[in-house]
Amino acid sequence: MLAAVIRKQAPDAERAVFETGPLLVWFYHTLSAEGLPAICIDARHAKAAFDMATNKTDANDADGLANWPRSASTARFA
Repeated sequence: MLAAVIRKQAPDAERAVFETGPLLVWFYHTLSAEGLPAICIDARHAKAAFDMATNKTDANDADGLANWPRSASTARFA
């Protein structure tokens, strides 16, 4: 169901990126089973990177998460 919602809202999505947290294992396995690549990043690393932003908004944080895997310094956990 989760992958279906993502595909409906973002049909061109190449991957799902999320931060570590209590639902990490469930997100990862559910999305991977549905064929949607899932990438988990360390929430502490993301917070440190996003805290440096001059214009801190939820939209900018979402954009930062979406672009994070393209960075050479990505620390993936899944």
